[in-house]
Amino acid sequence: MNPGGVHLVIDGQTAIPLTVSKVERFLRHFPRLVGVRRITDPEVVLVRGGLCGIVIIAQSHISVHTQGCNVWTDIFSCLGFDTDCALHAAQRLLDVVECRFTVIERPMPPAQPVLASWTAAGALP
Repeated sequence: MNPGGVHLVIDGQTAIPLTVSKVERFLRHFPRLVGVRRITDPEVVLVRGGLCGIVIIAQSHISVHTQGCNVWTDIFSCLGFDTDCALHAAQRLLDVVECRFTVIERPMPPAQPVLASWTAAGALP
């Protein structure tokens, strides 16, 4: 697991359009399956042509957007998680029949004394 975080982006297709209850159920149960803590209840709304859902986790967020049989899922945790487990769980819970995914490792940037260099120069931005 990456100490700076991991971002998993899934672009998929389902056999039939997802329902509000299916997306809500995913957002409610998925965090526990990948070992992150949900701190809000899922919020799912109808938008033109699809759904938009999000849940806030202690480490960041999980969101789902749909349009017809297209589904886009965005999972970010600053503490990292098992991306293989997350991908398989998302495919199973959302009934994804075809997908592509991207894993972005987000390392912590090295600490830089930015304020100290501004102060040393005698001016703040």
